[in-house]
Amino acid sequence: MLQLQNVTPFAAERAVQFDRQGGHLWVVVVKATYDLHPDGTLSLSKQQEPVKTHPEYFGEQGHSTLKRDAEIVFAHPGTAIMVNGSACAPEGEPLRELDVGISVGSMHRVLKVFGARHWEAGFFGLHMTEPELFSRWPLRYEFAYGGMSRQQEEGFSDNPVGMGFFVDRDDARDGKLPHIEDPRYLIKSWKDRPAPAGMNAIPAMWPARARFGGTTDEQWITTRAPLVPDDFDVAFFNAASPGMSTNVPLRGGERVVLVNLTPSAKLAFRLPRVHFNLLTTMGGRTVRQHTQLDRVIIEPDDSRLVMVWRSVLACGRDARRVQVTHVDTKKDLHTGRFYGV
Repeated sequence: MLQLQNVTPFAAERAVQFDRQGGHLWVVVVKATYDLHPDGTLSLSKQQEPVKTHPEYFGEQGHSTLKRDAEIVFAHPGTAIMVNGSACAPEGEPLRELDVGISVGSMHRVLKVFGARHWEAGFFGLHMTEPELFSRWPLRYEFAYGGMSRQQEEGFSDNPVGMGFFVDRDDARDGKLPHIEDPRYLIKSWKDRPAPAGMNAIPAMWPARARFGGTTDEQWITTRAPLVPDDFDVAFFNAASPGMSTNVPLRGGERVVLVNLTPSAKLAFRLPRVHFNLLTTMGGRTVRQHTQLDRVIIEPDDSRLVMVWRSVLACGRDARRVQVTHVDTKKDLHTGRFYGV
C-alpha cells in the first residue's frame, strides 16, 4: 500500500497529509530538472534533483537566503516563480547600477542593483556615496534591505538577513546600503523602510508568509493541532517573493524572458509543456489524478530550470486504502514530446 511507481525520468515523491477537517490526503509531487542552454533551448538534466521534504538554505538557516522550500504541500495558490542567480553587466562591462528583470507569461518583475555604497556624513547630514563599479552581483536577500542594526539591538523582521537597516543617525553613519532595491521605491534617506526586494524564495517565518499561517495559540494546541488553524490561508505555502507568483497556475508553454541575468544580457525560452498521467488504485478502483504546476525555479548561474507539479487525492479517514499511484507522461499533441523538450 501507499506505493509510487514512477516511470518518468523525473523525480517523484509522495506523502499522506491532513486536510482542514482531519481527513487524509494522498499527495504526489513530481519534479523535473532541465539544463538551460545559452541559445534558450532546454534538455533533460542527467541529474534530476530530488523532491525536497525540508527547506534548504544557501548557508546557515536564519543567516542566509532560502534556496528551496519544502515541496510536498496539500495546496498551493497559483504558481510560485523563484530566481537564484546574479545580476550580469552586459558584455561584462563594469557599471554602477543595473536593472535586471524577468517575465513569465503575464508576470513581470524588475529589480535595480547597485554597486557598493554607504552613508557618509556631510555638512547637511548623511548622504549616500556613489555606487562602486561592478560587473556581477549575487541576487540574494543578504544584499536586499533589512538586517540587524549595527548595535545588534534591533532587526528588520521582513528580512533579518539583509543590510541597510539602521535605528538612528549614528547607527547609519558609514553604514552600507543594500545592493538590491525595487526601482519604484528607491531609498532616499537612512530612515526609509522599504519592503525587501528580491526574486528568491522567502522562509515561512518571515512576515510576508507567516501572516497566512493562522492563529497557533493555546486553544489551537488543545483543540486542533496537528491540523492547520481555522484561519489558515493556503497562501502560506507560496514561498515566492512578493510579485513573483501567478494567481492562475501556469500550464507550461509560457514564454520566459531574462534580462541582465545571464552574460548574454537577454535570454528567452518557453517553459516545457508536460502532460502527466497519474493513475491511483484505491479501494479496488482506479482514479485519474490532476496535476498543478506549483513552482518554477530558474537558476541562470547554474544553467538550470526546475519545475514542481503536485497532485492531491482525498482519501477520507484512511489513506491506507491507497494501493499504488502510477506516474507517467502523455505525448503533447502539438509538439509530439513526452517530457516537454
